[in-house]
Amino acid sequence: AKGCSHCCCSRGAKLREEEEKEHEEGEDMRRVRRSFLASWSAFWACRRLSGLPLDPVALVRRARKDAHRFQALCRDLPPWTDTTTLGPLCVAAVYARAAYGLVARMGLFDSRVRASLVFSVQKVVFDLTEHADDASNTGAFLEMVNLRREDVVHAQWRATGPFRPAFVIARDHDMKWLVVTVRGTITGKDILTDLAADAVPFLDGFAHEGFARMTERLLISVRSVLPREVERHPDYRVVFCGHSMGGAIAAMAVAKLRVQGDPWAEGCVAYTIGTPGVAISRCICERLSSEGGVYTVVNGGDWAPRLSLANARELVDDVVGLGVARAVARRA
Repeated sequence: AKGCSHCCCSRGAKLREEEEKEHEEGEDMRRVRRSFLASWSAFWACRRLSGLPLDPVALVRRARKDAHRFQALCRDLPPWTDTTTLGPLCVAAVYARAAYGLVARMGLFDSRVRASLVFSVQKVVFDLTEHADDASNTGAFLEMVNLRREDVVHAQWRATGPFRPAFVIARDHDMKWLVVTVRGTITGKDILTDLAADAVPFLDGFAHEGFARMTERLLISVRSVLPREVERHPDYRVVFCGHSMGGAIAAMAVAKLRVQGDPWAEGCVAYTIGTPGVAISRCICERLSSEGGVYTVVNGGDWAPRLSLANARELVDDVVGLGVARAVARRA
């Protein structure tokens, strides 16, 4: 009788857990829809047909304009003299790549053509991002960063829904780092997180809603692991890194930890690659920059770090203004 009672209790607890999970997943999808529609309507609000970028000639003109502006920007940039940061940035770049696991190890990001296949044909034939097992991803990660298996403290390779980060926590004894490396956008669930682009309060500013929610869930996992690791390795530094969306989550996690003052996270830093410009308010970015809390690398032609609703509005307005119809109207 006791055995039957225990079995029934276990089944009941499992059913409740599954129901709670389904409810949470459903709520996440509703949040994605609400956030996407809010950001979409805010972007296209009050635009008539004449305010839409429909002239292909204007796109060519804007591309030429951007090329000249980018060249002028490069000429005006001050020389970079912080050579002590170069080494950690290079190491962090390897971790940011390794966070993609087997996909990165197979070289599927080594060119634009191969990367485009990851998001198209590869998903139909055999989706490595969804179907590769954890052992294969972990093995690929260890090969890329040259660590031993026992140095992986925690690995979460599957994003089970929107706002669910895929990440690895590891010990790097050579760098004396406790590394949290966060994967960027690669699955359909990650894209849903990207689409939840409405602005929500974050610290003393605002942030991309999808990234903010993913950051909160990352920190829940990190707080269950890192304090114990810091206690065991008191001379190691907590370092976050990531590429694209992963870079945004890494930077936002460091921003929160520095403000909240967790003792184990004192002096934590983020080294990121191609962090989206839409992630957090400028005031937060400037504070992190002055504190030396976040360093990010931007590739010359990468659009993601320059993407924000304000920049997108400016782009659309400029393309409309460069159209033939507007040019004729101005001369008339």
